[in-house]
Amino acid sequence: MSRVHVTVSPSAKLFIYSLLCLTLTSLSSSFVPNRSLSSFDQRNNCCNLQPNRQNDRRTFLGKQAISVLLLGGGGTSALVPTARAEFIGSGAMISKYPDLQYLVPIYTFDNALKLLSKYLDGNVGSNGVKVASSVVDNFFKGGLLSNKNVFKGLCVVYCQEIKFDDPYKERVKQDSDSRLRDCDLVIDSLQKMQGPLKRLVEENATAPTAEIIGYLADAKLGMSNFLSKVPEEDRKKVDQWIKVVGSADNDHNGKLDKSELTALSKEDADLYKAVGDFVGN
Repeated sequence: MSRVHVTVSPSAKLFIYSLLCLTLTSLSSSFVPNRSLSSFDQRNNCCNLQPNRQNDRRTFLGKQAISVLLLGGGGTSALVPTARAEFIGSGAMISKYPDLQYLVPIYTFDNALKLLSKYLDGNVGSNGVKVASSVVDNFFKGGLLSNKNVFKGLCVVYCQEIKFDDPYKERVKQDSDSRLRDCDLVIDSLQKMQGPLKRLVEENATAPTAEIIGYLADAKLGMSNFLSKVPEEDRKKVDQWIKVVGSADNDHNGKLDKSELTALSKEDADLYKAVGDFVGN
């Protein structure tokens, strides 16, 4: 009997890893009393929030996940911590932050929130309200493979990939919980916004209410708080990488083909190969 080989892209592995972490974390939290689970339409966004568009990435990676799990594949390589530890205020001592491939899908979600803000600008009118409502609805559609679960899973993965050099486990736990609460604030705020937005669409409203603007502000605050805890150097690298990828996208379709990839440095191309399924249209 011949052996079956399945090739899985790095971004598919990251996607699968995020869902597995989310599932395992949810299961573990259900067995621990009084423990809560605290734990992406513009080009170069990490998740496709456009209304009325089939998310091919989600379908493709869902099939990949089933194949890998059935064939017993998977596994991740541990990051080796550096000797120097960074002390962040009175917080946990961190020896190494996650590689950029773990940050890009989360980081670019901030662009999706900025886009949502444009849709909810009072000057856009009723069409903006309708599009915003569709954007938020699509974030929660898809069950296990929804953008909500992907985002939450990626937050869990990022926190688990942080390498600590701290003797105090409680301080380490507080650091992770703080980051995951920021991600939860994003999700919870968008969920609270969903119902009121639908009602505005039914009323053919031309502007969002103060309630909706408040929820949007909370979602942006959660994202801002999360990113503020990421090293500034990493944020600058991601900003620059997004600009480089955008410049290489000659046909402006949100994806880089093989010829466009040649315009990138090896480091930038490797990062694109790792997270390309999360970026663009």
